[in-house]
Amino acid sequence: MKQTELPIVAVGAAAMRDNSVLFVRQTYPPFTGQWVIPAGLPEPGETVDETIRRELEEEASIQAQVVGLIGLTSVAAPPPPHVFIVFLCRVIGDAEPLADGSENDAAAFFSLAELAALDEPVEAQSRRIAERVLWGEYQVLAPTDLQSGSIFTLIRAWM
Repeated sequence: MKQTELPIVAVGAAAMRDNSVLFVRQTYPPFTGQWVIPAGLPEPGETVDETIRRELEEEASIQAQVVGLIGLTSVAAPPPPHVFIVFLCRVIGDAEPLADGSENDAAAFFSLAELAALDEPVEAQSRRIAERVLWGEYQVLAPTDLQSGSIFTLIRAWM
């Protein structure tokens, strides 16, 4: 089988504070004008947990602790194909999120009720992730569960 385009890795965060999840309103395709969970691509030499903490800081001026892995999916469309890794994060402090004004034009925490009442579009996968987290319908693969075996002699992991 010929593979024409290799998938990229993307990471996202269900960043929690109290009973709310952080969303940003995206300003570029494919989700222009839609509320999404913060997400992004790793930079060279960056681990996935470093990526999501950086993305939360860049997109919403929020600091967070990575609690663990809660989701992994392979997405073929919209292109390019990618593997999407979703982390549960706990927001540090009580600062209000600030939009970066470039990738997004708004940032806010939404509870289940606020998300349901929102009269603006919410990207479908982001909505599902947030609702499942807010309903408590998820499991966390904690960093200690992700330790590598002795087969690897050098590994940068987020544990």
